[in-house]
Amino acid sequence: MKMSLRIVYLVGLIATILSLFACGGGGAGLPALPDFIPGSVTEPDRDTAMNEIDAYVDTVKGSSNEAQLLVAKLKTIPVFAAAEVTPKGDVVGWFKDGQVYLISLTDEAPTGSFKSTPAVSAPASTAKPMNLTNSKKAYLVNSMEDSRFDLAPTVKPLLQAKGYEVIEMDGTVSDFKSITDAGLLSVHAHGNVFTDNKRVEHFYYSTSEAPTPSSRAAYKTELDNDTLIVGNIEVFDSNNHSSRIRRYGVSESFLFSHGLSFLPGAFWYSQACNSFNPSITKAALGASGAATYAG
Repeated sequence: MKMSLRIVYLVGLIATILSLFACGGGGAGLPALPDFIPGSVTEPDRDTAMNEIDAYVDTVKGSSNEAQLLVAKLKTIPVFAAAEVTPKGDVVGWFKDGQVYLISLTDEAPTGSFKSTPAVSAPASTAKPMNLTNSKKAYLVNSMEDSRFDLAPTVKPLLQAKGYEVIEMDGTVSDFKSITDAGLLSVHAHGNVFTDNKRVEHFYYSTSEAPTPSSRAAYKTELDNDTLIVGNIEVFDSNNHSSRIRRYGVSESFLFSHGLSFLPGAFWYSQACNSFNPSITKAALGASGAATYAG
């Protein structure tokens, strides 16, 4: 498959510009977690606990010690076994059965003029295309709220002009499970980093999918091993008014265990906070990963 250097330069330029507006920046040295007991938390009790902490988040918003207050609150709820502030400043609590509940605190409101971008027509190529990838598939995944800049309208026509099959995704859990033989993977999502219940550090993309009782039952294995998590994240509308929603998050381990694959020469671009963390960069550039990764 032929891909013009023009596209690589464009994506790289956009990545560099967006990094100026990005947020935030293994479990070594962290205290040991308690022994978790599978099956020790019922789903109604889990819902009650998450609802209680969600309500409490609103009461401490803007406090200088918001994260510490949330950790203290989590530790008073009987179904939680442990809680802590992550190195990035978010809060994570582990239920007694080892499942995670994340409260994301570090996402910032959209800034600058990057809330939207018009589609563009692909310019005529002035250089001989180069063979940079063996795949014709370009996945553009966007699980962000609408007020955030979306790369797809700018890049999609350029990729199509070069013969790519452009696959746009909303970033549901099922979407993240269906990325195969990619030549280009661009993911626009909220991103968080913390350790799982075995104290192994992971990077998590927030999905666009809200947890439901039926989906939690279907994903129980992944939720138990923390490759899939539930999080409370802050989102913004076009006027920068914020609200909080509950969404699934998928780790880099989840992606590869569910068939994420690339063909030689592939490029993976993460437009997500914390996505240059070693937990994802090592996986992204590993034996099953892409040839080039930018986070």
